[in-house]
Amino acid sequence: MAGHRALGLVVAFGLTSAPPLAAAEIVDTGQGVFELPRGKSRAFELSGIAYAGGNRYYAVSDQAGRVFALEIDIDAATGQIVSARVEPAPRLASAHDTEGIAFAGPAAVWVCDEVGPAVRKHSLVDGSVQQTLEIPPVFTRLRRNLSVEALAFDPSGTLWIGNEEALRIDGPKSSSDSGSWVRLQQFVRTGSEPETWAPALQWAYRTDPIPGDPLGGFARSGVVDFASIGGGAFLVLERGMGSAGIRSRIYSIDGAAATDTRNRSTLLEAGIVPAAKHLVWEGSALGDNFEGMTLGPSLDAGDRSLVLISDDGGVTRTRLLALRYWEKPAPTPAAAPPAARRSRQLAFEAGIAVAVLLGALALRNRFRGPIRR
Repeated sequence: MAGHRALGLVVAFGLTSAPPLAAAEIVDTGQGVFELPRGKSRAFELSGIAYAGGNRYYAVSDQAGRVFALEIDIDAATGQIVSARVEPAPRLASAHDTEGIAFAGPAAVWVCDEVGPAVRKHSLVDGSVQQTLEIPPVFTRLRRNLSVEALAFDPSGTLWIGNEEALRIDGPKSSSDSGSWVRLQQFVRTGSEPETWAPALQWAYRTDPIPGDPLGGFARSGVVDFASIGGGAFLVLERGMGSAGIRSRIYSIDGAAATDTRNRSTLLEAGIVPAAKHLVWEGSALGDNFEGMTLGPSLDAGDRSLVLISDDGGVTRTRLLALRYWEKPAPTPAAAPPAARRSRQLAFEAGIAVAVLLGALALRNRFRGPIRR
């Protein structure tokens, strides 16, 4: 995979300003792409991936309507993929164009479907539908094949979805000159017996323009997946297609200052502040269409594995890319030079001296009695 690079950027993960900010960084392991052996699973067009612990992952196909179990062994020292295999899986009930996936426990996954659109919880045993989320009506104003694409669980237990490119009411699709507006929607659990969910926060997000010019009239640039890193921050995978090839970019985003758009009829209204985005990784290629991303196990150095999966489009092979995600405290501000420290000390001492003098005069006037002439 040519063109990969890492960018170390400062990202705010909280609402307070006193503590040092965290530095988010994604680096390539140097392994390049790793071809996923399909075996007898007949897995193809895998568009989303979710980590389930250990060496277990699940990937969803946007054409076969299936969730496949993957075993991916990661070298804890290098972050590189040692081996991988795919197991056959049952067909998902009511599936049409399934794009994103989030692990929901030992025997279930959440899957988003562009047709509808819909977000459903499926059994990993037989593929049956266990639950369907009530999506805000605004998401029905979709563009075909550009609907709900991304899905992620936040460590706090909330669920997030995102559409790939602008809904019809939110402006035009991406172009060579500009990106498009999309909505990132949060769901919170409102009950456990039975499990119920309700829409909550919603943020606007601005995608990048397409790479180059439209190729044969075809162009695309939008959100294809994201992963929660906690504290209201996410890693967002954007995929662009144009005359410059297929471009993948990962952004760290923070919605602390973003407008809650859940009651906005259009994102074209004035005064809407989108989620802040910071580029942390970029890669480009001709044949690898990375549509899925998930954080994996912790590595020996204290960082985490980050795995991308490519949708083969029924033409090429499904491949994986192993990256490493770091979140480090920002460096402690350097101590002031001795002269600066001495100046501050002198100012402090002068202030104390003035305060003592004023206090003494006040006491003298208070206790010396009335003035006699």
